[in-house]
Amino acid sequence: MSAIVADMRRAVRFIRQHAGEYGVDPNRIGVFGGSAGGHLALLLGTTADSGDPSASDAVLRESSRVAAVVAFFPPTDLARWGTQRVRQHYRP
Repeated sequence: MSAIVADMRRAVRFIRQHAGEYGVDPNRIGVFGGSAGGHLALLLGTTADSGDPSASDAVLRESSRVAAVVAFFPPTDLARWGTQRVRQHYRP
C-alpha cells in the first residue's frame, strides 16, 4: 500500500474517532477529488478496511470506510499509460 493511501485511511480514522468533537456523523463520511485526487478517492473507497481492534494506536482501531465517493475525471486505465499509443495521442 502506498504512503498516500495509508495517510488517507488514517485521516478518515482520525475524523471518525473525533466525530463528536467536529460535529460529524461518523457514518456519513465521504471523499471526493478530481483527476489524481479522483483516483485517490476511488482507491480509498475500494480498499478501506474496518480497522484493527487489537491495535495499540486508538486511531487504527477505527474504520477507514467511507459512505460515498465522488471522483471527477479520474485516470482509471493506468495499464495503458506510457505506451507508444498513449504518448502519441497526448503529445504536447
